[in-house]
Amino acid sequence: MGNYVFRKAEAGEAQKLQDLAYNALPSEFSGVLTTGEIDYMADRLFSQEVLQNNLSEGERILIASKDGTDCAFGSYLKQGPDLYLINKLYVIEGYQDQGAGSALFDEIVSAIKKEHPQRCTAELLVSHSNPQLGFYLKKGMKPVREALFDLDDLELVQQVLSLEI
Repeated sequence: MGNYVFRKAEAGEAQKLQDLAYNALPSEFSGVLTTGEIDYMADRLFSQEVLQNNLSEGERILIASKDGTDCAFGSYLKQGPDLYLINKLYVIEGYQDQGAGSALFDEIVSAIKKEHPQRCTAELLVSHSNPQLGFYLKKGMKPVREALFDLDDLELVQQVLSLEI
């Protein structure tokens, strides 16, 4: 289950992140979004340009690897003095249900704690119908409100989950 190694994504790794996203999204959102919606989301959120901008604007993206193969990535972003947003958490097909997501989540929480040793809150947006909702609840996150996630042609009502760190 374990033995994951984590590293911070570097500025030149937008292509690597895009490849990971395109591999992970279909299985991560199967039954939640249509194929067309997944493709639209991938193009809007995971183009190399968008990922490069995310990195240059301060989003911390962590890549998980096991046995030398990159298998998951996640990110967090400071939103306020004591507030962080866990913005991405994706595991590629073949590594799901093997502890990669849990290890990555724990690594992101640990990175936030190192960056902000005082008490703070981490939030994450997840669809009500996303099968991963139970995972986040098991990790101690609590539902606090709903928010509209608007990507022009794709609007999703998301549940905002919160974790006190």
